[in-house]
Amino acid sequence: MNAIGARRHRPFLTSGGSKPHRQRRCRHFLFLCCLLLLIFLAVVRRVLALTIFKIRNPSAALVSVRVVGASPHFTLLSPRVDVNITLDLLVRGAPPQPQLHLLRPRLRRPHLPPPLG
Repeated sequence: MNAIGARRHRPFLTSGGSKPHRQRRCRHFLFLCCLLLLIFLAVVRRVLALTIFKIRNPSAALVSVRVVGASPHFTLLSPRVDVNITLDLLVRGAPPQPQLHLLRPRLRRPHLPPPLG
């Protein structure tokens, strides 16, 4: 010691463990953190799958079909006939419902298609 009251420098050791013991404890801690993160992500995925990303049957009905135009095309050199048909489809379907209000309870309403006309 070169000064009065000077202390020797000691490296910081947690709970006085040896280096292999500290490395093992660090590996266990990191493994536990990764495991908890995976469990958390699985829970979040499950909650989102049950609330926002619901699989529903499509609710659309074909009301009417009308032929608007037809344009035939004939080729005499090679026996070929092409016909383009334009259809006017009237489809009745349910409007999309927003699913982003997770904090409010949803009221169950009967699913009614919009009125025609």
